[in-house]
Amino acid sequence: MITGWNEWIAMRFIKEDQTEPFAGRPPLKDGTWFVDVFSAEFTRDIAPMKGGFTDNYYYQMVGHIRRFKGLAAPPERPEAREIVIDGKFDDWEGVPAHFTDPQGDTMHRSLRGTDPKTIYTHTLG
Repeated sequence: MITGWNEWIAMRFIKEDQTEPFAGRPPLKDGTWFVDVFSAEFTRDIAPMKGGFTDNYYYQMVGHIRRFKGLAAPPERPEAREIVIDGKFDDWEGVPAHFTDPQGDTMHRSLRGTDPKTIYTHTLG
């Protein structure tokens, strides 16, 4: 079960009895402990982070969600190549393009803008 995404907050716990450690550690100051999301050791966060577990758990989560939803495996990645950004597109020849859109997920929209007199409407699908 995924219970959080970007939960990098610090929950402060204050324990009056400072003789016993809490979560295996002594208090920081005045009986204060920060647990659960204060460090990479205690976080429940799945978001990628530099210097920690990077994006490993994120991609593991994505793989599990894809399997749960019955989605096809992602296509094999083609061999890396250099693309020169020069306004020409011949470097892109042979690079496979694949796009799928689930059927029946289109919603027509009619919403007010910041000016209440302006209504943005989209019915193309």
